[in-house]
Amino acid sequence: MEIIGKVIEVLDVVSGENENGEWRRGGFVVETLGDYPSHLMLELSGDRLDTIKPNHGQIVKAKFSVSSRKIGDRWYTNARCFEMTVY
Repeated sequence: MEIIGKVIEVLDVVSGENENGEWRRGGFVVETLGDYPSHLMLELSGDRLDTIKPNHGQIVKAKFSVSSRKIGDRWYTNARCFEMTVY
């Protein structure tokens, strides 16, 4: 999937360690263009944090994948960005 919009927030990078080793996660929020804008938080993790560098106010085209997982009785959905270009 892909989205074109304005970066309205760049999220802080958080890190930690689990049984699989160290991890890092961050992301950014894109606001779509047009009469009825919507927002999408795109997650970045691992090496993507080093290669994808969004800046507040940029118009970008971001490619991402969406996945869901169930934990207990609840479902959680992530949108993970794997490519971003300044538009």
